[in-house]
Amino acid sequence: METPASDPLLSHAQLSRRGVITLAGAGVALGALGDDAVAVPADAVPADAAQAAPSSLGASEAAVVPRLLNGARYPIGMWWPPHPFATNDERYAEMAEAGFTFAIGGNYLNDQWITRWALAAAERAGLDFVPVDPDLGTLTHSFDAGVPDDRPFVLSDEEVVEGVRQALGRYPGQAFAGINLYDEPSPPKFATLAKYVAAVQALAPEALPYINLFPSNDIAYVRGFVETVRPPFVSFDRYPLLLGGDDQGWWDNLQIVRTVGLEAGIPYWVFIQSIKYANHRMPTAAELSWQIGIALAYGYKGIQYFTYWTPDPARGEAFEPALITVDGRRTDLWHAAKKINPMLQAAGTRILPLTSQAVSVTGVDAPPAGLPVFEADEWIVDATGAPVVIGAFAAAGDASSRTLIIANYSHAGEARATLTFGQDVTRVEFEESPGQRPPRVVGNPADIRLPAGGFAVVTLTKA
Repeated sequence: METPASDPLLSHAQLSRRGVITLAGAGVALGALGDDAVAVPADAVPADAAQAAPSSLGASEAAVVPRLLNGARYPIGMWWPPHPFATNDERYAEMAEAGFTFAIGGNYLNDQWITRWALAAAERAGLDFVPVDPDLGTLTHSFDAGVPDDRPFVLSDEEVVEGVRQALGRYPGQAFAGINLYDEPSPPKFATLAKYVAAVQALAPEALPYINLFPSNDIAYVRGFVETVRPPFVSFDRYPLLLGGDDQGWWDNLQIVRTVGLEAGIPYWVFIQSIKYANHRMPTAAELSWQIGIALAYGYKGIQYFTYWTPDPARGEAFEPALITVDGRRTDLWHAAKKINPMLQAAGTRILPLTSQAVSVTGVDAPPAGLPVFEADEWIVDATGAPVVIGAFAAAGDASSRTLIIANYSHAGEARATLTFGQDVTRVEFEESPGQRPPRVVGNPADIRLPAGGFAVVTLTKA
C-alpha cells in the first residue's frame, strides 16, 4: 500500500490486520453506476436526499448521529463474521449470546444477496450490521474524487453521490447500520474519502460511514485524516500481543487517537486482538480482558474484535483459531468473550455520555510512551501498591463527581493497589465486576484488587 515518506506508518506486513485478508473488489469497476445497478427502494433513502446531497460535495455535518454512535448501547463489534454457508439464525444468535452488538462484513459476504441474508439474520438476533459493498469498494479504492479532474480515474461529485445512493439501496432492513468505505487508507485517499463520508451523511444520516485507520505513531496521520475527511468517529487497529512480547508502541497509538478524537469532539474506537497470526501470539482470556480494560481507561467508546470467525488457511498469515474455528467450533476465546463482553457493555455504557479527562499509570517510573505517570489531584491524592491504569471521566459542567475506569497494568498477575481520595470526596462506589454485581460503597483509602487483565469502575462523589 502506498505510504508517503512523510507519513511513517507502521509496517503493514508487521502490524496491519489486512495482509492478504484485505477486501477484494468484485464485479465491474463501475458497476455501482451502470445500467444494471439495483434501483434504490423508495424507503431506503430520505425523500429529500437529492436536495440534501448537493452536486458539489464539500465537508458536511451530519444532522443525525449515526445509530452506532447514538449512545443507546456500547458498540461491541467483530470483523470476519460467519461465512455464507454459516450465515443463519443460529450463528447470529450465537454472536448475540457472546455479547456482540454489531458485525462488519467480510468472510466471503461478497455480494448484495448473501449480505441481505446476513442483514436479516442480524435483525432477528438484535444485532447491527455494517456491510462491505464490493461495487462501492471498487469505487473508493480504484478511483479518486475531490482532486483535480485532469488526473486519471477521477469521479465527479455527482458520480460519488450516485455510487453511494446505489450502494445504500442494496441493503434494506433494520439491521443496516452503516457501510464500510475503506480499511486502512493512506493520506492520498483522504480527499476521496471526504466526498464519500459527506455523501453517506447526506443520504443516510443514521448510517455510519465506516473507515478504519492504519496503526501509526504519527499523530499527523490521524489528525490529517480527521481534519480532511471530517468523519463522525475515528477507528484504528493495532495488535499488541507479539510472539516476542508486548508491542510497547501500542500505548502511544492509543494516546494519539484519543488525543485527536478529543480535539475533534468525536468518539474513538479500537480493534483488539483475538487471534494468533503472523508474528502475533494467541491471546489468553486475561489478555483479551486486558486490552479491553486499557482501551476503556483511555476512553474508547467502541471496541471491535479481530477476528470472530477464523479466516481460512488459503488466506495466508498463519491464522490460528479465533473465537470460532474455521469449521465452526467455539473456542475458549468465545467463552472468554461471553464472560467479558457483558462487563465491557456495563462499564462502556457508563462512559459513553462522559468525556475522558485524563489517563495515567501508578507505580511505574518509566512507562511506555503515551501512558503518563500518575500525578495526584483533588480527586486522587495518593496511589500505592501494584501498577494500575486510571482513566478519569466527567460529564460536561459536572464538578461534583468523577467516574474512573481502573485497569490492571499487567495481564500476567493480580494487582492490589490502594487509592486515597481527596478530603472533599464523600462517597466512593466500587464495581469490581461491572454489570455482574451491584456497586458497593468502600472506604477512603480504598483497597483495589484486580485479577490479571481485570478492570473495574469507581464512582467518586463530592459533597
